[in-house]
Amino acid sequence: MWIFTTSGFLSVVTPADRPGDLLVRARVRADLEAFCDATGAPAPIETPARDYRWRTFVPAATFATYLAGQAEAIDYGNFKSAVAARQGHDRAHRYHDVWSVMHDLQLADADAV
Repeated sequence: MWIFTTSGFLSVVTPADRPGDLLVRARVRADLEAFCDATGAPAPIETPARDYRWRTFVPAATFATYLAGQAEAIDYGNFKSAVAARQGHDRAHRYHDVWSVMHDLQLADADAV
């Protein structure tokens, strides 16, 4: 699962060797630190040779609580504008690039109908 929030981008998967836990990964340390601060998860572990450089583990229930909190904290009418205000225009521009690719998917889907 990919999660884009106003405090960062996370990738979350199930680790094969840790039943009940989730592996939460980030490309940017500050993104994972924000998650750890919000959840009490262990500090990020650096794994420079892996696809996602930063990672930590949390119980699935902890992550579910985090997601619910993120939903309840939505206080903006435009996500990219909120990202720009909280994380800067460079980050918002990168999120816009993701938005654009997904917009292209929408257009392709509309053409297929």
